[in-house]
Amino acid sequence: MRSHKTALGGFIRTNHHHIRNAFLITSPQVISVLVALFTLPATLNALLPKDYGLLQFVIAIQFWLCAFTAGNITIGSKKGVANGLDGTILYAFFKRLYFFVPIGVVSLLVSGYFYFFTSQAIFGILLAIISLYITVGYLPQVSYPEFLVAKKDFRELSFWQLATGILIPFLSMIAAVVSKDIVIFSGVQFGLITIISTIAFLRTLRKYNAWDSYGRGEIDRSCYHYGIALIPSEIILTTSTQLSSFIIGPLFGFASLATYSVASRIETSIRAFLRLPYNLFYADFARHDLGSLADKIRKNIAPFFAIAILASIGAGLIGIIYIHFFLPQDYSAAALYFVILSLGFPAFIMQSILRTALEATLRHKEINKLTLIVNFTKIALIILLGSVFKVTGIVASAVILTWAEFILYYHIVLSKNRYRNNGTLAR
Repeated sequence: MRSHKTALGGFIRTNHHHIRNAFLITSPQVISVLVALFTLPATLNALLPKDYGLLQFVIAIQFWLCAFTAGNITIGSKKGVANGLDGTILYAFFKRLYFFVPIGVVSLLVSGYFYFFTSQAIFGILLAIISLYITVGYLPQVSYPEFLVAKKDFRELSFWQLATGILIPFLSMIAAVVSKDIVIFSGVQFGLITIISTIAFLRTLRKYNAWDSYGRGEIDRSCYHYGIALIPSEIILTTSTQLSSFIIGPLFGFASLATYSVASRIETSIRAFLRLPYNLFYADFARHDLGSLADKIRKNIAPFFAIAILASIGAGLIGIIYIHFFLPQDYSAAALYFVILSLGFPAFIMQSILRTALEATLRHKEINKLTLIVNFTKIALIILLGSVFKVTGIVASAVILTWAEFILYYHIVLSKNRYRNNGTLAR
């Protein structure tokens, strides 16, 4: 035990710059999570559970459609930006536009069909809102944070995270309470996301003269091939992630989906905070090969795991207390779902560190392999456990796969490099 404490203390002393950056990253995330948790009860009280569940179903459709837009092009662009090729972010942006525009237009046409020719008018309107957001708002939203992480400009990132995390939940809550209408609530929420994200993206491009870099050809084009190669795994990943919503809503009712979504949302909010290692280490990891990164991670695995367990326990207790004391009675079942989901927190933190090492070195083959294995298994588990234990079984399948994913990442990143003496991994 003493050796572990010594290792943890040494880790903290020798990584003070990471701790400073961690504060800049986590402070707005903590505030955003607190604001979201503060506004959620009022929002849920103002909206019918079945309407809120229907919105979550439409959002699941949005996530699934975005899986076809080669999201890893944007993620992979961070490596070029981290190495001084700032035009890479615009290169990634324009490449992904070829995917977003047709998908958004087709989705908008489908929403019109539901509104005019079926009895699902509300579904049609919600799908139209999501379609417009996909077409003009989603890409700026995911682009500027990746650029700022690559630049290690955590002050700027923190500012926009605070703007997004405070303004959007509060104004959306006000819209819900005043109107008690899911359509108005959704329009305000996604409209604000689009406006703030577009301003942040344009501000980031101007601050770093990314347009000039793009014009000079300062681009790492490998991000495009990286993103294209990962489209199949991204589709499988998103399908497995959103499959729960696609099953629960139609089969068990949209009110049940609302309860599950609330538990999942709380877990996701906490995961955003627990995903700190990704933003904190990416820029540094991008400057090293996988072999040397594996050595460094292996040396610090004990303090990493100790921190992961402590953070997970604290996060789990906070979530349980929140659900019990603050959410409407209609959502009491969310407590059980959250307790089950929180069992996967330690594995998620450790897996985030290991996946960062693979993403920062653009190891698309390893990521593709892991994603396909894990998520094909997850789809099977969701169907199997869901058919037997219903919503509880679907929740349990997510935890089982989180731990399985961590074990696989550990094997690929660390065990595979165990006998490498030269600090590199053959490509």
